[in-house]
Amino acid sequence: MFVDTSDEARELAQKKPFPDITLYATKPFPNVTGDVDKLLSGPTALTPLMAFAQSSWTGSVNSPPSEVDGMRRKIPLITEVQGKIYPSFVLQILMQIEDVPVEEVTIEIGNIITIPKQDGDEWKIPIDDSGFLYLNYRDTNRFQVSEYEAVYKLIESAEKGDIDWPSELPPFTDQVVIIGQSATGLSDFGPTPYRGQEALMKVQATALDSILRNDFIRQIPKGQVLLIWLAIAWLTLLLLRQARITLAILIPSVIILTVIFLAFFLFDQYSFLIPLVLPVV
Repeated sequence: MFVDTSDEARELAQKKPFPDITLYATKPFPNVTGDVDKLLSGPTALTPLMAFAQSSWTGSVNSPPSEVDGMRRKIPLITEVQGKIYPSFVLQILMQIEDVPVEEVTIEIGNIITIPKQDGDEWKIPIDDSGFLYLNYRDTNRFQVSEYEAVYKLIESAEKGDIDWPSELPPFTDQVVIIGQSATGLSDFGPTPYRGQEALMKVQATALDSILRNDFIRQIPKGQVLLIWLAIAWLTLLLLRQARITLAILIPSVIILTVIFLAFFLFDQYSFLIPLVLPVV
């Protein structure tokens, strides 16, 4: 499902309202709190064919690029269409893994999405005021891509007992398999921090992988970072205002290098994002 956010769609909706979209198996979330005005929204959406919508679940696959550099740095987990809140493709997969209906999901916009697990625990997924999850890329080459037709034939032959499953391919039992465009030259591509052109299905896989590993980006607010830098700056000025020039240069340089090292260490080990240069995209 693609949420239609185009200006043309909005203008047409103002003249003549779109008919209600019908997603059959896919239902909107009833337990949503917070301001919905900032959610990715549209008067209509491109929905699956009726046969697919009736027999399976769907979700929004929108992954808007950053307005600054065109990269996919975050992805919407919920979208609003015609006043109703629907799950994204990634969130729908997680709900199906846990066999959870929309009635059991609670959403606090600007805070967290809570989904119960089958073992009695809960998934807690952080989202911003727009319902977006910040992507924590861990190198998209981690996801093995195989040709659809070749894999289909292998599965068919393996089920008949004609061949053993190839050791170089991952098992398909109890795994999440995402089918999408990955051949060079097709349309569903875009830049990521790792590559200039990446199959966007890997963006969806990155978001799902982060959730399943509970590996979310945790951002320190820019205001707090600025206050810390100002405190360090004033402290060094007070302590070094009468120091020798070598110390006045050396100590601030060591402090800056230490903060840079600490920022990289915290991001690599704990996914804490400390802005080193402002503005941060």
